[in-house]
Amino acid sequence: RIILGGGIMAQEYVLSEVNRKVKAQIAPGLRIVEIVPAKLANTAGMMGAVSLAEKLLAQ
Repeated sequence: RIILGGGIMAQEYVLSEVNRKVKAQIAPGLRIVEIVPAKLANTAGMMGAVSLAEKLLAQ
């Protein structure tokens, strides 16, 4: 599973086109890959940064 974030990925048309293009370019055995939008949408990057900062500060 590949997770892509950002507001543009929330648009179903864009997501389906990305899936179609990727599956057309990869080897047949790898076509089981699934590209999905981030559940946290536009906040995914910020939440990841906060999580990393918390881990670093806890050391």
